[in-house]
Amino acid sequence: MAKYDTEEIELTPRFIEALQEVMIAELEMMGEQDHEDAECWTWGICEIGDLADGRGLSFQFGGDEDKPDILTNSGVEAMAIET
Repeated sequence: MAKYDTEEIELTPRFIEALQEVMIAELEMMGEQDHEDAECWTWGICEIGDLADGRGLSFQFGGDEDKPDILTNSGVEAMAIET
């Protein structure tokens, strides 16, 4: 579950949707501009940890060859998960 310092918090649907939209926008942008490695921009995951920490959101992107099972099985290109 996500937290803020020591308090567990419930993520709102709007927050999760916003993270997914940011990832989709980055996938589109980099797919269009990273001409040599456009195939490396097919999925994204945001791990949500302690939001009081500057590293509370951890983004990871990649190509189809290293796509995590959680995304392969879900049929989506970007997902926010709580760690």
